[in-house]
Amino acid sequence: MNLQSSSVNLVSSNPNMGTVTLHQKGVPSSGTPSASSVTVLSLLTCVRRRWKQALVLGTLLGIMAFAFVWMFLPPSRPYAYTKLYFPAKPVGSVDHPDPPVNQQTQKELITSRIVLKAVANDSVIAALPSIVEKNDPLAWLLREVTVDFPSGSEICKISITEDRAEDAKLIVDKIAAVYLSKMGTESIENRKTHMAKLQEMVEAAKKDLNGEVDASRSGVNGGFSSSTPEVMAQRQQMINNQIIQIDSDLLKIRGLIEQYKSEEKRLAARLQKVPIELTKAEFDPLFAQNPNANRLKSLRDELSSDYELKLTGLGPENPTMIALKNRIDTFDARLETLSKELKTTIAVGFQEKLTDDLRKTRDELSRLQFEEKAKMNDVVHKQTEFEKLKDATSNAGRFRPGLAAKGTRLEELQTKLSKLEAEMTAPVSARLLEEEAVIVRPNDASRRMKMSVVAAIVCFGAMFVFLGFLEFRAHRVSNPQEASHIGLRLVGTLPNHTPGANDVHLESLVNEAMDSTRTVFLHSAMINNLRTVLVTSAVGGEGKTSLSTRLASSLARSGRRTLLIDGDLRNPSIHKYLAGQPTVGACEVLRGQLPVSEAIVAATTENLWVLPAGKCDKFAIQALSQDGFAKILVEANSHDFDFILIDSAPILPVADTLLIAKNVDGVLLSMMVDVSQVERVNVACQKLAALDIPLLGTVVQGTRSDTYGYGPEYVAPATA
Repeated sequence: MNLQSSSVNLVSSNPNMGTVTLHQKGVPSSGTPSASSVTVLSLLTCVRRRWKQALVLGTLLGIMAFAFVWMFLPPSRPYAYTKLYFPAKPVGSVDHPDPPVNQQTQKELITSRIVLKAVANDSVIAALPSIVEKNDPLAWLLREVTVDFPSGSEICKISITEDRAEDAKLIVDKIAAVYLSKMGTESIENRKTHMAKLQEMVEAAKKDLNGEVDASRSGVNGGFSSSTPEVMAQRQQMINNQIIQIDSDLLKIRGLIEQYKSEEKRLAARLQKVPIELTKAEFDPLFAQNPNANRLKSLRDELSSDYELKLTGLGPENPTMIALKNRIDTFDARLETLSKELKTTIAVGFQEKLTDDLRKTRDELSRLQFEEKAKMNDVVHKQTEFEKLKDATSNAGRFRPGLAAKGTRLEELQTKLSKLEAEMTAPVSARLLEEEAVIVRPNDASRRMKMSVVAAIVCFGAMFVFLGFLEFRAHRVSNPQEASHIGLRLVGTLPNHTPGANDVHLESLVNEAMDSTRTVFLHSAMINNLRTVLVTSAVGGEGKTSLSTRLASSLARSGRRTLLIDGDLRNPSIHKYLAGQPTVGACEVLRGQLPVSEAIVAATTENLWVLPAGKCDKFAIQALSQDGFAKILVEANSHDFDFILIDSAPILPVADTLLIAKNVDGVLLSMMVDVSQVERVNVACQKLAALDIPLLGTVVQGTRSDTYGYGPEYVAPATA
């Protein structure tokens, strides 16, 4: 193979590289994933890419907004206000003639034409300059007077804004005075009218009730004709209550009888056992009542306390402690002997007590049984009297409903009348809280500062939201997983790396990631018999050139003879990675000025050769459109290269890439995190699919380096 022997140095550093995913041979899905809804989190994620720009523009816009509001905000106007108090419940009882306050109604009444017309026609108000200069004072008042109940409270605020603050004060005071005057006059008239109606209703109710009483008396018989139905009904109710009380007493008495019978049975059964056996709980209290037993127990307790007190200091083996223990045992023995001696005596005394308890129980049982019998006789007597009253009032029963209803109605009317008489002198339900209207002159400097600051903050935040929304609409790739969302196979990822950065660890990390991508690429190449591969991207700036140079270097390091062709004829970049500046390349080959073998130069990396772009002109582009690149590839394939990588132009801006891609075995797409847009990648994939060009996958560049998890021991350069 007759290739140029001059060597060039292929620089290994690459520009910012996003994560690149290599896809399997085939056509990816061309559908666009559905856009997610705009949320605060999504906007924050998007604005992260342009936060510096948002910060600068937001600051400038905020400063401009602050200056604009500060300079052009109109000065605040003074205003006057007064306050009225409307209790939610009128003064007095629930039957007070003044209606409860409805806030909306009060607003309409205060700003009604009747009130404001009376204000405008007042001689003092009419002479004010603020009124005189108005063509229609009433219309001006209707427009400017404001009535409000702050926070829904019982306080009503009447205000008016006017440059002449003193005039505004007089107008507000007059509005409040006119409204209260009209409200008070109407309230008194309403109370008088209401009272007259109530008095008429009370008299009519009295006459109706008296007529009903006379009719009921004439219809009653049965020995109680001298009593009214109401009296007989009360008597009947009283007897019924007495019967109920006697029945309740009987229940209590019968309960006590059962208790005493049970106690009598228990005591009798206990006395049948001779001699009586006492339990310990019964014996101990009786034994403690004996003087000798009580004295011995007290002495024994004193010795026990003394023993416990000295035990810790002296110990149980001390002679003194032994002597105390012997004395305690002696008292225990004497108490036991005395208990046996007194057992019979105590049992006899306990039997006498049980006998006395049995006698008392039987006496109380006899008394309760006698009382039960008397109560039963009383019930029979009361029931007989109740039946007689029931028979006597049976004829009068038809008069009762009418009497009760009319009596209740009369009582209600009399109650309302008495309450209204007491409330005739009650004040109206509204009153002034201010002796005179208050004039407010706002602090214009403070207001101007607050409004300016608010405008600056709003504009600053709006710029962040605006740029975040633009980024959201752009739908840029934010992580390698999004490649699978648009149907692309992820071949590999490369961490973000700034060209020329003096970071050995990061450079080693990039090389390891590239070698991992190479492994996946070689697996696909072996399965699909790939030799000529085109590396491209949807648009510029997505790391295609850095991907092609790094992949070519990685293939060469692995022992594969590799040719790297700069197919971006209009904007070549491969020469930037070469130590020298080549003068000829693919364009010269397209124009027929020299063969491919003379344009290929060897790189300093073993097994790597480069075909630069050369100098592009219209003749080279014409030759490309006439399938001239196929001739270059045929001649390049005649040399013994394992792989031919072509760094082409982006797919969307020009047609050059599609012309070259028709002659390759597959296309490898480069994507850059926070740069590549999903919509543009989709369009690029659709163009490739339309020409049946196999898409191997994608490599996503620009991922965070800390996501790889490699320690220095894994990515450090190997030593001999």
